[in-house]
Amino acid sequence: MKGGKRLAIHFILIALLGIAPLATVAVIGATQESKYDTSFYGGLAIKDDRLKAVSNQKKIVFLGGSSLSFGLRSDMLSEALGYEVVDYGLYAPLGVRTMAELAKNEIHKDDIVIFAPEISTETYSTNMDYRMYWKCSETRGDLINRFSFNDRVDILLNYPYFASERAVANVEAKAPYDRASFNVYGDIESDKVVHNVMPDLYDSGQMVAPSPTFINKDFSKYLNSYAKDMTKRGATTYFTFSPTNALALDESQLNEFESALDKALDFKVLGSVKQLTYHQNYFFDTNYHLNHAGTILHSKALYELLKEELKLTSTYTFNEEEMPIPVFNPDSSSSSSSSEVVSSSESSEEIVSSEETTFILTEEADGYYLSKVSPSLMTETIIRVPEEVDGHQILGIKRGAFDGFSKLKYVILPATVNNLANGIFTGCDSLERIYLTNETAPDFVGNDFLEGCPESVRIYILRSARTSYSSGYTWINYKKYFSLFNLEDLENLS
Repeated sequence: MKGGKRLAIHFILIALLGIAPLATVAVIGATQESKYDTSFYGGLAIKDDRLKAVSNQKKIVFLGGSSLSFGLRSDMLSEALGYEVVDYGLYAPLGVRTMAELAKNEIHKDDIVIFAPEISTETYSTNMDYRMYWKCSETRGDLINRFSFNDRVDILLNYPYFASERAVANVEAKAPYDRASFNVYGDIESDKVVHNVMPDLYDSGQMVAPSPTFINKDFSKYLNSYAKDMTKRGATTYFTFSPTNALALDESQLNEFESALDKALDFKVLGSVKQLTYHQNYFFDTNYHLNHAGTILHSKALYELLKEELKLTSTYTFNEEEMPIPVFNPDSSSSSSSSEVVSSSESSEEIVSSEETTFILTEEADGYYLSKVSPSLMTETIIRVPEEVDGHQILGIKRGAFDGFSKLKYVILPATVNNLANGIFTGCDSLERIYLTNETAPDFVGNDFLEGCPESVRIYILRSARTSYSSGYTWINYKKYFSLFNLEDLENLS
C-alpha cells in the first residue's frame, strides 16, 4: 500500500514537473512564511546573487562546503587575480553536486571553476540533502529549475518532510552562523571569528584522514562530466583541497589518496593537501573553518597556485596578520580551584569536600573552564556543576572532566557554559541524562561531544531553548539525542 501511494505521488509530481515546475513550488510553499532565511541557510541567496551579478564577467567560481565560507577572502583574490571571485560553498551536507548544478548555467567562456570540497567521504560524493536544499532555497523557488528532471522529482518528493519540519520550527540565528555574517562575496565576515575556540585546538570528532577509498566512481564520473561540459563552454575546471587543521590530519594514506585522485580526474588538481594544511592557531571552531587570519593565509596559498597556472607576471601583496593566540592553552595547568557544595544523589544531604578540591578550573584566554571533577564524587549518581567557583564563572567543560565516573547517571551543567569539548564524559558508562540549563544553545560544541557515553544517553535541553538548538550549526548533529525539560523539573530530580 505504501509503495503504491509513493508511486502515485511520483507520477503526479512528474506530471506537474512536465507542466510547470516553478508553479508547482509556488503553490506548495504559498501557505507558509520563510523561517530559515535569516539563518546560515540564507547565505545561499547571497552567494547566488553574487554569482548572477558577475555572470557576464570573467570569474572564478569556487564550489564546495562551509570551508569556503570560512576560508576565503574573495575581495583579495579578486584584486590579486584580476577575476571576479565567487564563493559558492555553503554547507557540506548540502552536497558539492548541489552547488555545482546551481552554478552551472552562470559559467561562461574564460571562466574558471574550482572544486574544493572538505576532505571526507560525505563531501567526496554526489549526495544531495534535499531537505537542507529546501531550507536554503525557501525564498528562491526558481532555483529548482536549474536541476535535472530526476533531481527535481527527488527534491519535490522531499518537500512534504521539509514542510512538516518547518511548520513547527522556530529558528534562532546567531553569529557567525546567520545570514547577516555573510558579506557580498559570500564569505563569513564576523568579529567572532578571530581565535581558535576548540579546547584541544582541533576537533577529534572530525579527523581528516584522506584515503583512496574516498575516490569513488560516481564522484569522479560526475566531476569529469561537469568539467567536460565546462570545456565546451570555454571554461576551465580545477580541483583543489579545503584548508585542514594540521593537528587533525592523518597522513597514513595521504600519498595513495592524492595518487588515486590524480588518476580518477581528467582535469588538473591544484596543489596538495599538505600545501593547504595550516597551523592549528589559524582555525576557528572546526578542522576546516579558518579564523580571520587564516582566511588571508589560505587565500594567499590559492593565489600562488593560480598565479602559476594562469602565468600571471604581476605580484600581489597580501596584508597577512600575525598568527593568532588561541583561546585555549593545551599546556596550561590548573590556576584556580576551590571546595564546592553539590547535591547528593542519595539524599538531601550536601557533600562538602574539605580535603581536596571538588571542581578544578583552568584559566584560559576568555575565562575559566572546568577541567576536572574531584574523584571524591565518583560514587555519586547525580552531579550538579556550579555556575562559579571562588567567584570565577565556569564558561566551558574540557575533555576528560568526568573521566571514569562510571556510576554517574545524571549531570546538570550550568547556564554559564558556552563551550563543550569532545570526550567530557569518557568512561561514564551509566550516564543517562545530560542537562543543559542554558536559555540559548552554547556557541561551541565538538562533533564528538558524546564520546565515551552510552548510545542511550539523552541531552536534556530547556523547552524554551529548543529554537536555538534546532538552528545551531553543530547542535543539529545531536538532534536525535534531545529531550525537553523545564527548570522546575530539576527540583525533584532523584
